[in-house]
Formats: sequence, structure tokens, C-alpha cells
Amino acid sequence: MKSISLLSKRADLSAADFQAYYEDTHCWLGMQHFPFVRYTRNHVVADTDTRSVDFDCISEFAMAADFNGGDVMNSASRALMVEDELKFMDPTHIRVASVREQTLVGTLDATLGLPRYVALFQGVEQPALIEPTVKAWLASVDTVRHASLDECIARTGQSFPYQALLWLTLTDEQATTTLPQVGDLPGLLAVVPVTTHATPPATLSQNFKAYLP
Repeated sequence: MKSISLLSKRADLSAADFQAYYEDTHCWLGMQHFPFVRYTRNHVVADTDTRSVDFDCISEFAMAADFNGGDVMNSASRALMVEDELKFMDPTHIRVASVREQTLVGTLDATLGLPRYVALFQGVEQPALIEPTVKAWLASVDTVRHASLDECIARTGQSFPYQALLWLTLTDEQATTTLPQVGDLPGLLAVVPVTTHATPPATLSQNFKAYLP
């Protein structure tokens, strides 16, 4: 099962400081204490219009299939992470959801170094219609190298603000003119550029030490 988290920086930190601490310190602590098989941080590009989103990063997580963490949120490992989060995150603005992921175009390993975007959907009366609508749009363009759709199936903590997230990797920088605009697709709230840091599975495995219940 894949989970995603919307994360926001502490008010006294810059976006650059937030990203540096996450990538240089916090993510490595997480790797030590959780058996991730997938761990990706998507930082909102610095010059993005902040009126369109209220977060600085979307993290993607998946654990090993045989992981049985019991009460993960009250575990000692989670307590260590919470303590470290206070050094750079706004803990009141962390929102988490479990998602159903579906690859629609291409393969994820063909996306390194290419422009990546996330399209955010909410307010669709019949969420099941998001997928066919997105597929119809994808069929009309030839500038998307990879696309995957995350449909939210469970939300924890604060209310998660989106029904679905569409991840898009474009063929090149000039392809941005073909991105969907608000109003083009039902429920589309914003299309946000991100810089993606995906830790290789081998690195995740090598750095895992122990999960503390």
C-alpha cells in the first residue's frame, strides 16, 4: 500500500532550508527506522504561486509487504521521527492519505531528470469519473512520458484536501504548454511543478537498521 503526505515547512525557515534538512538529515533517519521499499520526496518548485497550494512537499512511501508494525503511529520509531520533524516542519499541517496507484503512461524509471508535475483534484461528485477523464486527456497529448494516478482511499489525521493526484513527467521543458489548465478537467484545482528526490531501493535496504515498536 502506498501512502502520501503533504508537508509544510516551519514558518521561520526558507523553502531551501526545509529541503536541505529533509534531504540531508531527516530522510536518512526515516530510512534507518522504517523498512521502506519506496521513499520519494517531491518539493514544490520555489517560484510556484503559493496561492495554489498550502504545502511545500509531497512525500510518497511504501513499506515492505511483510512489514507488521503494529501501532505504527505510537511506536518508538515514529516518536523519533516526530521529534526530528519539529526541527523543520510545521507539525500542525501534516496530512496523510493511503492511495491506490495506477500507472497510465510509461514507466517511472524513465523519468529521471525530466520536468515533473502533480495535478490536484477535489470536488468531483463521482470520484470514479476522474480516471476515465484523465485517460481521455492523456490520449489527446503526446508530450507525457510518464503518468500515474493516486486515488485517495483512506485519510488520517487532518482532512486530506484532495480526492486524487495525477503525476506527470513531460518529454521536455517546452512541453509545459500542453499541461492541463484549471477548468480543462473536472475537479482540477492546480497543476504544481515539483523537484523529485527518489531514493533507490538498494539504498533504502542498505540503510535500514531496526524498527522500534
